[in-house]
Amino acid sequence: MTTLSWNCHGLGTPWAVQFLKESILQKNPSYVFLSETLCKKDRTEKVRDMVGFEGAYTVDAQGHSGGLVLFWRNKDEVTVQSHSKNHIDVIVEVHGKFKYRLTGFYGEPDRTKRNETWDLIRRLHTQSVLPWCIIGDLNNILKQEEKRGGRPYPSWLIQGFQQVIDDCDLNDMDMIGYPYT
Repeated sequence: MTTLSWNCHGLGTPWAVQFLKESILQKNPSYVFLSETLCKKDRTEKVRDMVGFEGAYTVDAQGHSGGLVLFWRNKDEVTVQSHSKNHIDVIVEVHGKFKYRLTGFYGEPDRTKRNETWDLIRRLHTQSVLPWCIIGDLNNILKQEEKRGGRPYPSWLIQGFQQVIDDCDLNDMDMIGYPYT
């Protein structure tokens, strides 16, 4: 499984679409999750066609914020389970043999509401026993070393996020490539 996740900060510009096309050409992912698309379903379906994917599920932007989309190559491979303004949760069945769960996730950016993100992850965890992969921008870090510059990240946020990872038996996968965007 190859996935690509990008907090695109808007999918309405030719630059964003061109960057996405180039990234897909270079990485050849089976699944692409985009957060902060700032657009509606009609736009994401046009982009899906431009990048050559068969399947898509969109959570429309609300006003001038939000918006999620998950693209996948084989339209018969994915079944959408649930969605919200923060996630798209699907079951993937590979060649009729292996099933797993893929959740594209955009964490609450407001630190005072971060517990809403954590509670949603915990609720999603209880909904299936399939192997589970979460991709996206959770707007959190697990240790200070994941942050560069500025003031230290609040320890209560790190500890809260670590607790969710432990509660849901999740593993943080090491990042490959440039660690800061």
